[in-house]
Amino acid sequence: MKLLAQGSWSPDNNHWHIEQSMIEQQHVLTSDLALMWSPTGIKKLALSIHETDAAILYEHWLQPFLYDTAISDLSLMGEIAAEFSRANDDYQVHLALSDIDVNDNLNLFEFEDISGQLAWTSGQQAIPINLFWQRAELLSLPIGQSQFNAVTQANQLKLGSPWYIPLLDGQLDINQFELIRSGETLQWQFAGALQPISMPILSQRLGWPEMEGKLSGIIPKVSYRDQQIQVDGALQVNIFEGTSTISNLRLADPFGAIPQLYADIDLDNFDLETMTKTYDFGDMTGTVSGEVTNLRLANWQPVAFDGYLETPEN
Repeated sequence: MKLLAQGSWSPDNNHWHIEQSMIEQQHVLTSDLALMWSPTGIKKLALSIHETDAAILYEHWLQPFLYDTAISDLSLMGEIAAEFSRANDDYQVHLALSDIDVNDNLNLFEFEDISGQLAWTSGQQAIPINLFWQRAELLSLPIGQSQFNAVTQANQLKLGSPWYIPLLDGQLDINQFELIRSGETLQWQFAGALQPISMPILSQRLGWPEMEGKLSGIIPKVSYRDQQIQVDGALQVNIFEGTSTISNLRLADPFGAIPQLYADIDLDNFDLETMTKTYDFGDMTGTVSGEVTNLRLANWQPVAFDGYLETPEN
């Protein structure tokens, strides 16, 4: 580690002023620092980390603080630079990403060729965000090329333009997205639409029995607060030549050891011949409707539900 610094101290008011300094950790990073400090705290701070290898930076500076989190074991490639500035109580963080590849070694997600600018600020001056990736994968679902444009201001982040995310043979359209940090609490919400995704492709990717039909829906609002994801509105699944509508969808403790999922599901005019060709429980014809209410899954396994099936009238 090498440190070079130039500054001054004022004995009249006990103020320290580091006008410029350079910190070099061999083969890891080089940074510049300017600081103004008084007995009441930091008055001004400006820290700049020169472009460096993302894998080395993660290993030496980030991974030790991420133990037992979802991003504690990553493989990284690419370059990253960072800036942090603070004046009294307002601060800004900037990240510049160049050709970043991220692979979660638990095979939960993967991103290729991330480039662009990320930022966050507590101040009133708006800062633009622009992020691009070439390809991604989340829980075995392939995600195509996408670009994210937003603005951060006053501990908030909002979309600057609609965000289109190719997903399998369909697309997730996010028309509204907002992220808010209040104290130590983080909450977000978004609204959009899911363009039709083929159920045969989706079920194959998720290891389900192959189903016919399409998954689509309007998403008026999805929100996260107090470790709970809530979906307002309904998702519509066109499956087995009928329609399934999922409402009151709620996921509690999504990042915990035992996530809890709640939902109500309406089943309308399912074709039994198509269904029995998918599941191995005989050969039936005709149609059936019904509902599953008060559904609860614990760690993705069913715990309880109320349900009924009925044949068409007459």
